[in-house]
Amino acid sequence: MTDLKASSLRALKLMDLTTLNDDDTDEKVIALCHQAKTPVGNTAAICIYPRFIPIARKTLKEQGTPEIRIATVTNFPHGNDDIDIALAETRAAIAYGADEVDVVFPYRALMAGNEQVGFDLVKACKEACAAAKRTAESDY
Repeated sequence: MTDLKASSLRALKLMDLTTLNDDDTDEKVIALCHQAKTPVGNTAAICIYPRFIPIARKTLKEQGTPEIRIATVTNFPHGNDDIDIALAETRAAIAYGADEVDVVFPYRALMAGNEQVGFDLVKACKEACAAAKRTAESDY
């Protein structure tokens, strides 16, 4: 295998395919799942809105690629500073079965001088994810 091919394959295996559009549908997410499976290797993950996780999980399993991870976003896209809403979204993403959760930092609050809300929001969401991971690991 040439260096270029090896590098390309490595890049593919590190890549996330993403659709985070307002007009996303089950059909668009299914198509994304199919794109994540290629003849030369699969992408590392797909990134979708939490509500599409169940259909993505089903599609990935049916096409024989359950190892493709499902990433999602919370507090997206605006990065608001409401900790309760961000935490609820994160918990919902976990309940849907997300493998990875990316939380948008409340950057406007930071720019306005409020450093604490960002710390508290990230801490709360991280704890929710850690609790889910501990539960999943103890189920084996």
